[in-house]
Amino acid sequence: MHLTLGPRGNALAEHLRLAERDPAHLPLALTALNSLAGLDLRHTVASYGAINRPRT
Repeated sequence: MHLTLGPRGNALAEHLRLAERDPAHLPLALTALNSLAGLDLRHTVASYGAINRPRT
């Protein structure tokens, strides 16, 4: 998140980090994700898609 969003993604990154150990943080991470500005959300989803694209 930090490389794509800088400090605008701090809340999302922190909640995702915490959710790795405690799933109760997932709703907070989702709220933080949904709170991103449109272009930030698009960049985040595109980065995730590129990282998880099936290799052929």
